[in-house]
Amino acid sequence: MKEHVLIAGGTGFIGRNLVAHLKDDYNIEITTRSVEKAKEYFGDTAKITRWNGVEANDIVPSVENADIVINLIGENLAYKKWSEQQKEKIIKSRVDAAYGISKAIELAENNPRVFIQGSAAGYYGSSSHTTFTEDDPPGNTFLAHVATQWEDAIFRVKNLTIRYAIVRTGVVLGEEGALPKLMKPFKYFTGIIPGTGQQWVSWIHINDQVNTIRFLIETEQASGIFNLTAPNPVTMKGLLGTVSKTMKRPIIAHVPSWLIKMVMGQMAEETILSGQKVVPQNLQSLGYKFLFPDIKSAISDIVTRN
Repeated sequence: MKEHVLIAGGTGFIGRNLVAHLKDDYNIEITTRSVEKAKEYFGDTAKITRWNGVEANDIVPSVENADIVINLIGENLAYKKWSEQQKEKIIKSRVDAAYGISKAIELAENNPRVFIQGSAAGYYGSSSHTTFTEDDPPGNTFLAHVATQWEDAIFRVKNLTIRYAIVRTGVVLGEEGALPKLMKPFKYFTGIIPGTGQQWVSWIHINDQVNTIRFLIETEQASGIFNLTAPNPVTMKGLLGTVSKTMKRPIIAHVPSWLIKMVMGQMAEETILSGQKVVPQNLQSLGYKFLFPDIKSAISDIVTRN
């Protein structure tokens, strides 16, 4: 008999790929505000239920029916410029959903056997020289504060005897997200590097992203914090240099940091112009083998598919 997986936030890039990856071996339920959009994406592949991302009592029936609960809910970081209102929305969307789901798990008569909570590699803040593992403390940037509050919101689950994993995801490379935006100028022979190019990018191929989540579901000793990043981070220059070689398109210039910050503000400072070198120590200690461990194989696969 197939286990039942409940995914909150399943209509996003990661969620849709995760459903495609799990659908043959698990029964899938998506709980979302956007029921109509979810039905368009998934059809009969998944059961669709409505949840506002806040009220715990409303999701208890779905939680009670689930063997595995996965929470991926969170306002898109790159949706718009980070005004104070937008930053509050980024935090609130994550904290409310994480708190609501963890409370629902506490209220449920039948608990899931495993809970996976989304987070971000931005937890560690920014650094040009430190290599971060799961043992390192949080940084002091906006994204670090977001990730810290996001993770702290599941304190109810941490107090239960449920196996849980918090996944600190890096930059996910695939047909959506950051990479297509970085690749677009190369299609017109106008490849550029933002800032100095020395900022670290802790990346992961979308296939590894969903495969690692499955690995955590199916590996009984997997518990605690996991960096979902490839074992070989690269600088922005290294990433875009690989794109340039793979697409056979030139890099013609660096775009100065001041210009990017003028257009995008704080979002640029924390997502494009700075970074962190994060490695997946805990995943590797459990024996996970990456499908795309190096940037050359990852970019080659994505460019070929696009």
